[in-house]
Amino acid sequence: MTVELHPSLAGGPAGRDILSELHRELAFTVEEYRDRLSRVRLAMRERGVDVLLLQEPSNVLYVSGFQSFAMYGGECFVLPLEGEPSLIVHPPELGTALLHSWLDRAIGYADGQSHEEFLAGVLRDQGFGTSEIGVEKASIGLTAQSH
Repeated sequence: MTVELHPSLAGGPAGRDILSELHRELAFTVEEYRDRLSRVRLAMRERGVDVLLLQEPSNVLYVSGFQSFAMYGGECFVLPLEGEPSLIVHPPELGTALLHSWLDRAIGYADGQSHEEFLAGVLRDQGFGTSEIGVEKASIGLTAQSH
């Protein structure tokens, strides 16, 4: 007997279509989340940050609505100064990320790469290879080795 896993478990981008007919379950309105991003972006501008990486679970929850079951499992909210943010999660959590966040797509870490390598590739692909990148230094989820 062959068991086939959902293709999203291999990593990469996934859209809301993987949820079939399930409706979002948001704690706040999309407008509230966008207002939160505006306030964070104001602070980014003041500090000269082009893109901000949020990896502290409480901060990821604050800006996206997504709460990981595997605390410090590698979730990362990529917030550019301009344009749409990205939510990167462990592939088994893609469905939960799309169900509980206001975002229309999320990205699962690919097999065979460390989270750091994968995130670096996403940043390069999105045009942030030479940008000023802000990170959360006080997060216990972001180790010196990861940094």
